[in-house]
Amino acid sequence: MACSGISSRIIVDHLAVTKQVILRPMIKFMGLLRGDFASITKGVPKGCLRLMKKMTRVVMMRGITAILRFVRSWRTVVLSIGSDNFMFKFNRIGLLASLDIFAVKDSLCKLEGVLLDAGLEVVFESRTAQMMGRTAAVQRTIDDFPGNIDLAIVVGGDGSMLSMARKVAATGIPLLGINRGRLGFLTDISPEDIEHRVMPVVRGEYQRTQRFMLETTIIRNGSIIATGTALNDIVLHPGMPLRMLEFELYVDNEFVYSQRSDGLIVATPTGSTAYALSAGGPLLFPELDAIVVVPLNPHTLSSRAIALQGSARIELRVGTRNELMPQITCDGHNDYTTQPGDIIRIAKHAKEITLIHPRDNNFYSVCRSKLGWGSRLGVVADGE
Repeated sequence: MACSGISSRIIVDHLAVTKQVILRPMIKFMGLLRGDFASITKGVPKGCLRLMKKMTRVVMMRGITAILRFVRSWRTVVLSIGSDNFMFKFNRIGLLASLDIFAVKDSLCKLEGVLLDAGLEVVFESRTAQMMGRTAAVQRTIDDFPGNIDLAIVVGGDGSMLSMARKVAATGIPLLGINRGRLGFLTDISPEDIEHRVMPVVRGEYQRTQRFMLETTIIRNGSIIATGTALNDIVLHPGMPLRMLEFELYVDNEFVYSQRSDGLIVATPTGSTAYALSAGGPLLFPELDAIVVVPLNPHTLSSRAIALQGSARIELRVGTRNELMPQITCDGHNDYTTQPGDIIRIAKHAKEITLIHPRDNNFYSVCRSKLGWGSRLGVVADGE
């Protein structure tokens, strides 16, 4: 492939530098040695003369070796500049989705076309490939992503992103979201903007944020019976409507309160814009190192949300007088049934999620757009 204008200019500039800075001075030096050697060495003893000649050859050979090393290094750069993928930060793109609906498939097809036209390698996650009917396409399981994928793009809503984030967390691969849901706090790019917003990200024009997850452990009679992870929230709830439950809350082994309510939400900053917000919890900046605890319809007017440090270790003890089997739900997907007397421990997960956003992404702008906040007085911004 022929180099682009900017690539050609880079090659020409560096070849000129090589010629001007290294080759010309070396040639001139060699010429001086050749022309003036006799006069320089006049009257020098033969033993010293042999030593001078040897030293001169060593200096010249080292100079030539340096030139060859420099040229070889620039040959590698030139070949890289001439390749299709030199200008891309991410060259191997994994595509993931969980919703088997036309809108998601349509966006996947569009995204695949844009990436392939740019000369990038496209890999479908195995289940996504089956959903798309792409049996001949390059596909890998999420476990095989490390070393084979540079960036994973999730097409769907926030629920799809949450599901995929939990699965991808162990790989350390960054995630970018295409919104095919409703709010889209985690999926930044709308379907109509795929072409002109995805490619800048792939070229390296993006923001990177780290989001921590929560992990929960359910203990019964001293034994662990279940574990779970969540990027948004972990919720203790009755498991059936119109029934309250009793529990005790401890933080870092300190008793906080006992409560009769419809349950409790323990949310990350990422999850503060979800269920916790609907229950009256505060908005937390996405990268804040904090955990928020939000009661669900408590049977007291004095019970309010509490913001804790990110390192807090939370413990919920299910009341022994409960007549029902409360449940623990992680990100609204995985349910674990508890019994009276069970202990639920919640803390920060060891793994973090890396989310990629377009460079112009702004948390407050997203809140204005998604939550209907007012814009500047007399000013209407694009997309708000």
